[in-house]
Amino acid sequence: MVGMDADLPIRECPVSQHTLREPALLQSFGTEGRNWPGRKFDCPHCGVFIVDEIEHNHLVGYLNADKVPGVPMTSLQAKRQRAVMAHALRRMEASGKTPVLTDGMTLRILQEDRLPTLTEQRDNLLRWLGTVVEIGPAYTFGYDGVGARVGAASSGLSDCYWKA
Repeated sequence: MVGMDADLPIRECPVSQHTLREPALLQSFGTEGRNWPGRKFDCPHCGVFIVDEIEHNHLVGYLNADKVPGVPMTSLQAKRQRAVMAHALRRMEASGKTPVLTDGMTLRILQEDRLPTLTEQRDNLLRWLGTVVEIGPAYTFGYDGVGARVGAASSGLSDCYWKA
């Protein structure tokens, strides 16, 4: 069931809790005759993704389980789940299509609990640098802009300065 405030714009990413580039409004997605309600999120950390309205309720519930009394989840576990979800969205985005979350995908992604090893994170960072860095200018980047792309669960990657 869609909540009473479903028409209100969402200004914060349900995954990373970053401020969205533009508010996510409830709209219709799908093909003619098979439309479904959902929201398109444009997050600086997770990228652009679409979530079915019912799946959005699941997403918010799973990622905020640490705030529910009686649910045995620590804030550290919740932070890891957010990182797993954000990295999964960035991996899906790499195919060139906007990721779409429907039909229990959130639960499947969180059950897989996949984050890259440190070596894989290094390789992801180098791959990302190879696509965005040009010879000459200096770049500053940090966890908020790169963490989900490389698969880091925490901001151990703080601000970095890269002189090409």
